[in-house]
Amino acid sequence: MALSLLIPLAVLAAAVPQGVGERLEPAIFSAAPTHERWPAQVAKLCSQSDSDGTAAAWNLVHDDQGELCTCSCNAADCMVAECPAGYELEELGSEEAELSDGSDFECARYETIEGITVPAEEKPVVCPEGALQVKADHAACVVERDCPPPPSSVDGAMSLRPAESCGPCEYEVKCTEPAHLKIQGGTAVCVTPAKRDLPTTRRKTAPHKQGCPAGSKLVDGACRKALEVCPVLLPLDPTAIACGPHSDKYIKRMLKSMRDQVQLFKKEGVSDSNHLSCATSCHSIFTKFSECVYQNDGPTCVGRAARSGKAIQAIGGHGSADKSKGAPKWLKKLNKAQSNLPCKDMYGSEHNFKSGWLSAVERIEHMAAADYILLLGEYATEPIGNLDCRRSFCRKSSQYASRASGHASGLSLNLCLAGCAAQYK
Repeated sequence: MALSLLIPLAVLAAAVPQGVGERLEPAIFSAAPTHERWPAQVAKLCSQSDSDGTAAAWNLVHDDQGELCTCSCNAADCMVAECPAGYELEELGSEEAELSDGSDFECARYETIEGITVPAEEKPVVCPEGALQVKADHAACVVERDCPPPPSSVDGAMSLRPAESCGPCEYEVKCTEPAHLKIQGGTAVCVTPAKRDLPTTRRKTAPHKQGCPAGSKLVDGACRKALEVCPVLLPLDPTAIACGPHSDKYIKRMLKSMRDQVQLFKKEGVSDSNHLSCATSCHSIFTKFSECVYQNDGPTCVGRAARSGKAIQAIGGHGSADKSKGAPKWLKKLNKAQSNLPCKDMYGSEHNFKSGWLSAVERIEHMAAADYILLLGEYATEPIGNLDCRRSFCRKSSQYASRASGHASGLSLNLCLAGCAAQYK
């Protein structure tokens, strides 16, 4: 029996809170079920990062037009500290907190004070006594002095006095540091070099106040913000995670492809959950096929399942660009020489899930929220035991594509969707 991407419509309807989605049709796209992963998804959607610690407090509510695209949280649960313009919130250490107003945070900004520059200065050498004598490599002050008096005689009976001047005394000129002597053009000057003090930083503080997180406004006791895009509610089965593409790039492509399908069905008024299940299965399988064709490596395509079952072959030569109208450039179609999708080489034999399931679910939720997609259904429920994606999932979509008109030119996503439409018209 084929595994569906959708939980049954009756089960989905039972999980819908009263009053939610009343304006939107059909019901399979407007429900906001209260499954256990719903709060985590809304937190990712309304608070792309939890840097302010408020992510878990957000809820998704209807706006004035009845659309489910407004984030709301009780002001008491999600108020954050706000700083004046130019200031940033800083966490204080234990000692600093004791000296402040008692809170653990403070608004602060840092100002750079440029150092004072003192220009270079030149002072001519002036001798305090005598005459300045400038030579090629030095300068001196020359002083005419008398000879010092001779020593007195021992018996004091006689004395000596100088007969003539002793001649000039020469004192070499030295500039006081940090100045240095500069001789140029017969003149001598003491040069003090320019000086620049290093810049210093001054910390200024300001009081902070409580306010709604960035991008939201306080309305009737709640912080509210309208999302840029109203999220699409996408019913998803765990099979889509288990049997879909592996790489982040192709998982994102799969989710966007499914999102576009949901929006198209809403526009066309399609309300059959089985039809949507069939269509989203087509998107999952052909995204996986495109990924494997791009990788052109069996073990990389199949992953852990390559270690069980038969040998896995690369399928790069099985696909080519799908040039259907509106098809994205990455999408591949099966070459017309092939009659069925190479399911064995896309999945190997039984795919076993024993570890890492929750991390895979959280990873997909993050990628979905980044593209304004909220997941519905039992996608977070880990498959029990072994799941054969090859037989229960891939071959079913291949059969739908084979039934559509034009399949002789190569199986494609559009042919798979056409097969679903014929089945559930």
